[in-house]
Amino acid sequence: MVGLGALHGTPPTIANTALTGLLTMSAIGVLIGGALAARTSHHNIVASTGLIVTAAVSSFIAFADPGAVLLVLVVSLGGFASGMTMPSRDMIVRAVTPPGSFGKVFGFVTSGFHIGGMIAPVIFGQFLDHGMPRAVFLFVACCAVIAIATIGFGMSGRRTGQAAA
Repeated sequence: MVGLGALHGTPPTIANTALTGLLTMSAIGVLIGGALAARTSHHNIVASTGLIVTAAVSSFIAFADPGAVLLVLVVSLGGFASGMTMPSRDMIVRAVTPPGSFGKVFGFVTSGFHIGGMIAPVIFGQFLDHGMPRAVFLFVACCAVIAIATIGFGMSGRRTGQAAA
């Protein structure tokens, strides 16, 4: 949450409270998203909606200093939305996985998350080191939009309901 301090002068205690809200609500979002994924075959809509909210929250923070209470609420909402996408994302991956390749595909996807987790902090650090804290939040928003496009193009002509079988 160093980006919040650099961008808006947010005190560390407020930024850490927002981070705690994001992480807590992300876990709750995963639980609720799992229940939702079990009840729908429209996983692309669920995942895209969560990513739209994530992009909107990140863009909002990039351009507005909402103050302490609203910051914690908005960041928590972003965490919830992000968490909610995860079960539907898994169902989408499962639906497009060829028979007999489930383990290989999830191994590949999981490796991608780990690689992204290693690269993103370096990118964010470069933004911060070069005096561009707003770019941290806009980068997150852009990644969410790219993920939405990936869902849209990846699911064209495919049925997500196959994952329930």
